[in-house]
Amino acid sequence: MFGVFDISNTDHVMSVKLLDRVNIICPQPRARPPQPYEYTKLYAVSRDGYDSCELRNERLIGVCQNAESQSSISIVFRDFSPLPGALEFKPGRSYYIITTSDGSEEGIDKRSGGLCASRHMKVKFEVHSGELIRLFRHVNR
Repeated sequence: MFGVFDISNTDHVMSVKLLDRVNIICPQPRARPPQPYEYTKLYAVSRDGYDSCELRNERLIGVCQNAESQSSISIVFRDFSPLPGALEFKPGRSYYIITTSDGSEEGIDKRSGGLCASRHMKVKFEVHSGELIRLFRHVNR
């Protein structure tokens, strides 16, 4: 799926600023050797849900379920969304994304464990204002 979910990345923390866009590329089945498609649903959850790999007061972010063609899930970090019910992000806060799906078509709706627990498929986004990131980069030069 997305590089941040790589097993070697144990931090799973990404710093983003308002108006950044993150594209999560859904998996494609590999022709050689043949491997089954990895069906997943991504959810925004609380810190508690992130730590325990459980869905509680979750919000669906996107679904990877098309084994026939490439697809992706985009997240734009806006503090105001023109779409009713869309996620809104505030600077200085952290947001958590997990999948509790187990990768199989039958297990796409699992509510706990899944790939979050078995393959660390979870990520924390720390949202910053653009000014804070520019200042931080300047100080660290």
